[in-house]
Amino acid sequence: MTSVTSGKRDFDLLIIGSGISGLTAAISAAEKGLAVAVISKEAYLSECNTSYAQGGIVGIGKNDSPELLEKDITLAGDGINCSEAVRLLATEGPKLVEEFLVKKIRVPFCKDESGKPDLTREAAHSIRRIYHIKDKTGEVIENELIRFAKNHGGIKLFHSHTAIDLITNTHNSRNTQERYRRTRVIGAYVLEESMNRVIVFFSPSVILATGGAGNLFLHTSNPPGASGDGIAMAYRIGAEVMNAEYVQFHPTVLYHRDVKRFLISESLRGEGARLMNKKGEYFMEKYDQDLKDLAPRDEVARAIFREMELEDSEYVKLDARCIRDIDLEKRFPAIFGQCKALGLDIGKEPIPVVPAAHYFCGGRKCLHRSSRCEQISLCVST
Repeated sequence: MTSVTSGKRDFDLLIIGSGISGLTAAISAAEKGLAVAVISKEAYLSECNTSYAQGGIVGIGKNDSPELLEKDITLAGDGINCSEAVRLLATEGPKLVEEFLVKKIRVPFCKDESGKPDLTREAAHSIRRIYHIKDKTGEVIENELIRFAKNHGGIKLFHSHTAIDLITNTHNSRNTQERYRRTRVIGAYVLEESMNRVIVFFSPSVILATGGAGNLFLHTSNPPGASGDGIAMAYRIGAEVMNAEYVQFHPTVLYHRDVKRFLISESLRGEGARLMNKKGEYFMEKYDQDLKDLAPRDEVARAIFREMELEDSEYVKLDARCIRDIDLEKRFPAIFGQCKALGLDIGKEPIPVVPAAHYFCGGRKCLHRSSRCEQISLCVST
């Protein structure tokens, strides 16, 4: 039986979620002098969607520009993107990768012979602009962020602490008149699993960085903890949830009875791998004559589902034998090793793959200091 205690902790900022979004926010806030708490329901802080990202992160490509990146993102989003958010990401994102991840956190991205970032390409990008650490990019970034956060005196990290509900004046105050006032989030009820008790984290600002809801689906690249907790907590206090119908399916997750959730990085296609049906036919040209296997993920996923439907199959195959002049084992050690453990040599035979829920594009709509939930800052990391 879980006990409720009067124990409480006070911080300037509470962050729920320990992936790249949560830890980046924590470090940035702590460096401005705030006392920050980061909580995770997992036994290990690194157990999050970030750690399972393989391919890379958007950096600065050769002859690249914010305008070109903005164009690529808008095309990939069929033009229904939030244009303000796209412009902000295209303008600030690559610079932050350089200034924050490379220079401050010292993430060891792979370099080319000249010492510059070794760029790869992923779907919907018109040029090579992806920084990577072979096929373990997310894992390395996550571990480096945790290392940095642990060494910062302004950040307290709590694993095995499960957020139950957000605390607001309108839902939790003993003053009946508070329910008629503007909603303010002032913390969260949290289950401290080691003690089997609920404690209170008080904070005037809360960031939800809890990831998506991939485990709603049969096939997903997300770890088991991606169950939509943060979205549910925000919804219960009246925050508007928008674009929840937009769930990005990654086209290529390993299809095997003994291994679930193992991503086959898009970078493999960026280096030349091609999708084929059971007949051995390369099929993406039928669906996108220009980008082919590097069309946006939604187009590739739909094409795969169509081929599976036509052949009454549960998967298609990804042929890495097309890749030339690259040592697959050296460039993609995690993918090569996992497949080899299953008796599959990706240099000699195609990989069985299936589309899987990957990125939750929707989230909680809450504008800081201008909406009903003025004290929630929200970010989604998957």
